[in-house]
Amino acid sequence: MIVIAFLFTSVAARAIAVVGTNPISGMTLMTLILTSIFLVKAGLSGKSGMLAALLIGGVVCTALSMAGGLITDLKVGYWIGATPAIQERSSSSGRSSRR
Repeated sequence: MIVIAFLFTSVAARAIAVVGTNPISGMTLMTLILTSIFLVKAGLSGKSGMLAALLIGGVVCTALSMAGGLITDLKVGYWIGATPAIQERSSSSGRSSRR
């Protein structure tokens, strides 16, 4: 699960940086297909296999979503001349003022 999340997140981040669209749906479907194949080969099928595949798909989908938001923020920050450190400080100060 972690390997798939790592690989797909890096591919999704690259796609967002180059094209500007987030491929969450396609990557999540690919995760579900690959996970289902691996789980069936491992002998896990039925309701427990479906639950495991959906949980893994949910984790990967969340990782893709978080990576998409981060890379979009960094890309816009690069366009306006901000460094990642400045963006993190600004984000942190914005979070603390919302309390």
